[in-house]
Amino acid sequence: MEQNIKIKKKTILISPTEALEFLGVSRNRMYEDLLKREDFPAFRIGTKYFVNRELLQEWANNQCNKK
Repeated sequence: MEQNIKIKKKTILISPTEALEFLGVSRNRMYEDLLKREDFPAFRIGTKYFVNRELLQEWANNQCNKK
């Protein structure tokens, strides 16, 4: 009997919804503030936003160093 096992790939890009869950911010904060920031690791293709998973962690770490 073969088991049907789903392996979730760790992608480079994640959705803004995944990013807001990672950061613990609201949907409004993500779409009205963070995605518009030049230093936030996201870009747009057509009407969809994408966030770089690795750079998101680095961005969050850098925010802690700014005071």
